[in-house]
Amino acid sequence: MSFEDLPRDWAQRPLTDPDIFEDVVDLVTREKSRAAGAIMLLLCHPDGRMLQPIAIEDDTGPVALEVVDDGLRALLSGLVQHGMEHVVIVIARPGGVEVTEQDRHLKAVFEAGCCAAGMELLGLAVAAPEGVVAIPTGRSSDAA
Repeated sequence: MSFEDLPRDWAQRPLTDPDIFEDVVDLVTREKSRAAGAIMLLLCHPDGRMLQPIAIEDDTGPVALEVVDDGLRALLSGLVQHGMEHVVIVIARPGGVEVTEQDRHLKAVFEAGCCAAGMELLGLAVAAPEGVVAIPTGRSSDAA
């Protein structure tokens, strides 16, 4: 599957819809972000439709785990203060789509950060040059 498989009405559907989740992630995650490494926040409307993607990139290489750990709660709290309470997070990285130990660590960081900020984590995915894979987050209606 890829963004080329998206139905015409994808923008009116929530990202929690497993039929479009990975394809939308594929659409918004640039090749450069996947090659260099980045964190993508897909801000969503309360009904789960995507509002705005945000890429957190570092031109010197992959975003360091310490930066993610230190800055995520402040960023998410600021977003909540401005009315953003729903997000999908994407780990863009080189390599394959197999979930790694680092991905599992980031998942825990993202879940804790969202919980602390009062933001709902609607979904989580890895986007690599070879494709996209959803990572289950424990939501009862998870996109994965």
